[in-house]
Amino acid sequence: MLLSLPGLAFATPASRPTRPSVLLITQGDASLLQGVEEKLLSSRRYRIVLLQGLVPLMQQADSRAGVRTKAAELTEEGRKAMVALDQALAQARLTEALKLLRASFVRYYDPRVLAQVHLLLGALFLEHQARPDLARQQFNEVHHMDAGFTLDAHYSPRVRTAFDESRRSLPPELAPPPEDVKRLATLAGASVAMVLTVQGAGEQSLVQGSLFLVDKGVYTRVESRLVPVADPKRAKAQTAALGLQLDGMLEAHFPAPKPSPVKIKKKKKKKKVPPPPTPWYLRWYTLAAAGVVVTAAIVLPLTLRTKTSDVVFEW
Repeated sequence: MLLSLPGLAFATPASRPTRPSVLLITQGDASLLQGVEEKLLSSRRYRIVLLQGLVPLMQQADSRAGVRTKAAELTEEGRKAMVALDQALAQARLTEALKLLRASFVRYYDPRVLAQVHLLLGALFLEHQARPDLARQQFNEVHHMDAGFTLDAHYSPRVRTAFDESRRSLPPELAPPPEDVKRLATLAGASVAMVLTVQGAGEQSLVQGSLFLVDKGVYTRVESRLVPVADPKRAKAQTAALGLQLDGMLEAHFPAPKPSPVKIKKKKKKKKVPPPPTPWYLRWYTLAAAGVVVTAAIVLPLTLRTKTSDVVFEW
């Protein structure tokens, strides 16, 4: 079952984020994923879209397609066929209902609907077809869809026993199929998705982060850490380190935009203001004329004085 931390802020397509969006899908022990989620949610390079933030959009899409109504009708027909011992019809109707539900978003906001169909198929395989291997696969899906699922009173002891045994030996849940992640990321307006999973391994749990590229429709890089469940301090350190590693992976996918070159404005040359016209009394011809007058005024008396000094008087 897919989980996510409650109470944390998340982005939705309606918020029109200025940063690129990353869809975050988590499954497994939420307490072990908390350190990773907090690190991813604190990024300023991208914005995390939690799966729970898409629930209204998923419900609207399924409602427009009439998925739940059609699936409910098929499931009821399959149940009635089981009671009537029409195995072929029961399997056909239940398989059709399951296919319809898997192509929708129902498992991500109401997984119990799919769990009920898987349970009916498991009971059909076990009691009417003697196929315990196929029945176990269906029971495993029920436990993955809803870990707390309980059987109704009308199921036989044989089905109850097989159902409980599958819970005790439950294999790890696989990551969501690529086609599901692509549809969810497209709905979220995200170009990539980060899928976090937790798988038990004795006293340690394997916490794993997988990067999904929407345009290629494939999982690419995968990073993981073994977390000691019995040592909360070390577990927190390991998950924080994984969160830092995954954050670096996402930031490498969304490199920081290069700063736009600063345009240096050229200073406009100021137009030279022509100097004011020279006053008439400072113009060259005025000064030249004045010079002539001054020169004449000086030279003429000197000349007269010289001539006068040359006259000799004899007594």
